[in-house]
Amino acid sequence: MNRHSPYWGRQRINIQEIRDDNFVSMSYSPQFTGSFPVTDWKSFQTQSVLGDLESVKQAVSIGNYIAITPHFSVIDDIYTRQGLIWPIRLTGFDSGLLIFEAHTPEMEKFAFENALLKKIKELHITLEEREEARVKNLKEKKEE
Repeated sequence: MNRHSPYWGRQRINIQEIRDDNFVSMSYSPQFTGSFPVTDWKSFQTQSVLGDLESVKQAVSIGNYIAITPHFSVIDDIYTRQGLIWPIRLTGFDSGLLIFEAHTPEMEKFAFENALLKKIKELHITLEEREEARVKNLKEKKEE
């Protein structure tokens, strides 16, 4: 969200609250990546799929768009440090980590895969805890 968004400053938001807002996203599939950043924002269409994360962040900071990106993509990012975008934790749906566990019933997960999934979940929890501490620290500094 950018600073003109009605959601600015919130820590969490339910996915149902933003279902009618304008979204911008990027494809995580290799065949759709590698496009040049968007430069003509006047002709930019809502609900667009952009080729790179930088363009997504630009769209959010300049326009009234919402982007759903991996949380780690905005932690300690120049856009958040400069107050151009505000990351909000999205609730009301299954965690994105479940995509790492998608497999057909015929596939058996091996010990390595289970260990990797465990590490990914631990990393996600650690990142979430650090981000919550960062936000708390920012609030305390503003109050001083």
